[in-house]
Amino acid sequence: MHRCLSIPEILSAVFLNFQTTEARSAGHEALATLARTCTTFQSPALALLWRAQETMLNIILCMPPDLISVDTSTSLPTVRLLRPATASDWDRVLLYAPLVRQLWSKGQDLSLASIFLALNLSMPTNCLFPNLTRLGWVKSTDFRYIGFLLAPRLEHIFIICPPPDINLSFLAALPYRCPLLQLLYISGQHVPDAICGFLDGLPNLTHLEVTLADMRSLIRIGRLPRLRRLFLRLSRSVAIPATLPEDLFLNLEHMTLYDIDCRTATRLVPVLVHAKLKGIRIHLPGSQTTSVVNDLLKSLVDRSCLETSSSNSFRFDHPEAPIPAQSALCAIDTHSLRLHCRLTEVAIVSDAFSLHDCCLSEIARSWTRIRKLELITSSPNKKPVTTLSGLLALARHCRALKTLRLSLDTSSIPQAASTSDVVPQICLISIDVGFSALYDALNFARFISGIFPNLKSVLTYQDDKLTYRVNQADEAWHAAHHQRWKEAEAHIPMFVAVREEGRLLAQR
Repeated sequence: MHRCLSIPEILSAVFLNFQTTEARSAGHEALATLARTCTTFQSPALALLWRAQETMLNIILCMPPDLISVDTSTSLPTVRLLRPATASDWDRVLLYAPLVRQLWSKGQDLSLASIFLALNLSMPTNCLFPNLTRLGWVKSTDFRYIGFLLAPRLEHIFIICPPPDINLSFLAALPYRCPLLQLLYISGQHVPDAICGFLDGLPNLTHLEVTLADMRSLIRIGRLPRLRRLFLRLSRSVAIPATLPEDLFLNLEHMTLYDIDCRTATRLVPVLVHAKLKGIRIHLPGSQTTSVVNDLLKSLVDRSCLETSSSNSFRFDHPEAPIPAQSALCAIDTHSLRLHCRLTEVAIVSDAFSLHDCCLSEIARSWTRIRKLELITSSPNKKPVTTLSGLLALARHCRALKTLRLSLDTSSIPQAASTSDVVPQICLISIDVGFSALYDALNFARFISGIFPNLKSVLTYQDDKLTYRVNQADEAWHAAHHQRWKEAEAHIPMFVAVREEGRLLAQR
């Protein structure tokens, strides 16, 4: 081996390429080969090979072959013991287990239920992976054994388990088993009030996702000194006391209220009055009236929940469209929205939000600081009412706007004369039109390039299928319009160049 490979900096550079996701997925065999090549390569190669695990099987297979068998005849592979385990059976496990830093145990991984108890009795240590920093448990089986994975260096824990009853009693052990914990996500399960006291022993917690059923638990969360992000669900409506402590959520920056109705969310707003919010997201369940929606939005303004920072974001998700008999329900109007004049990022996802040109003009005059604006429907069947003329108000008043997501009616394309009084807005670089139809790509490119000359990308639902619900029956129709939008995107630089050439000729 060349002597230069004994230099630590060069050796690190050799293995740097294996740290990317693509290289790891294709390079496990290469890393194993390097580990067997020489002692110089062995340690860094093994460290990368074991760093991130998506199954417990690899570490279990380090045990002697006469100790275990893996039954793969069922949909969920099962590990069985062939004889009683002894301390010497752990020798190879204890060699490689300290190299594991991240573990994601998924639903169709394997079942260790039949061997965990026996292995625990012979395991020389009380923690299987002593240097684990991230733990993800995305399944409901074997949940009672998660305590064996709690390590003193754990910083992130993700628990995604569907009902029914999952025993979350292990949470009580987190303060002394995982004192460095910073992020805790518990999705799909309601945390019992009786064990919420564990939060008091986690002063380093900065990110929390949790479902609660008691106001006392919420106040306990509000006193976490370093909490910056909170994703909150409520399993039932909570009663808000008339007087609240003044030391709640002092460092909270981002808040998500998920599947919480408007009236409950409005009652929760006073709890956030001392927070330093930079962003808030509200996801509403079911049908809500315009009145209660406006009460919620007005309460956020009155309490200045989004007015204390120069960089604020607001997201409002209400994807369920009203049935014909409830046409007055779920409606979101502009009365309260235009009060949030200092917002820089706004996203409203609602099938009940009908945004005509006059509404957009009002919003544009109010949100002059806006940098990111999303006013969309997730339904392909809702016909947009915002015309291309409505974009002129955004170009005039929202001079800092960089990204826009908005459904458009392109049946009429304004002539050049009608845009001559608009100074080109040079910040906008991306527009997402969702399911919007386009019939004249060339004329659209001519119009849009005149008011947004730096527009680089025109996106549709096909570019973001995670946000939009795609109707398979109309896939061909939407695909044809997607192609026209991409043609328009390609034409925009041509029109910009022609205008620039005309400007230079006029100066001569």
